[in-house]
Amino acid sequence: MSTRIYLALLLILCAAAALCGGNLFDEAGALLKSGRYMEAGELFDEAIKVAPALNDKVAQMYMTAAREKFGEGRAELAVSLLSSAVFYDPDLSGEAGDLLLDASSKVEDETLRGRIIHRAVKWAGRDRVAKASVAWYEGRWGAAQRVTLEKQGWVALGQVGEGDVLRYISSADVKEQNGEYVRLLPESVEIPLQLSFSGDKTQLRFHIHKEPVTLYVWIFPAK
Repeated sequence: MSTRIYLALLLILCAAAALCGGNLFDEAGALLKSGRYMEAGELFDEAIKVAPALNDKVAQMYMTAAREKFGEGRAELAVSLLSSAVFYDPDLSGEAGDLLLDASSKVEDETLRGRIIHRAVKWAGRDRVAKASVAWYEGRWGAAQRVTLEKQGWVALGQVGEGDVLRYISSADVKEQNGEYVRLLPESVEIPLQLSFSGDKTQLRFHIHKEPVTLYVWIFPAK
């Protein structure tokens, strides 16, 4: 077979593949818009096998669908569609993280917000998620106390005692001390962790563990 004939056949096969892939893509897009997500996913995969260049278009289809579902208030479905978008195009992870942070700020239910923000950690990063969580909870509990832990040495933050409760957000582990007891507080960026205190009033102090961090604290006095 001459080179010229070979190239001609190759071009014909490529054109046929592109046409086939395009047809599958259109059919899958229609299924996606009608809410038949599993079937759409299967057809998109087949389309990409035939025409790999469609990969980015598939990702954008899922991203558009996710935006629409966020607009309709169907946050959990939107999160699933975002996952598909990032699967097909990992470069969309930053945009997906932005969408999740924005969506989580508009949700009133704490449990639902927790499910949304959990996925944002991977795409937006722990520091941004921590700040978003602080803003959300400050809207409910008032301003958090900010404790900057940068150097060796304990930072004091008032006294706590019987019945007092502390909630905190931190993107890194920190050490906490009240009285004779020292404990390691794990990082928490999605939902504030809670500490309860007992006994006589003692000085509450915090210490850097391994890395500098800003600790956000709410203290609720005993009732």
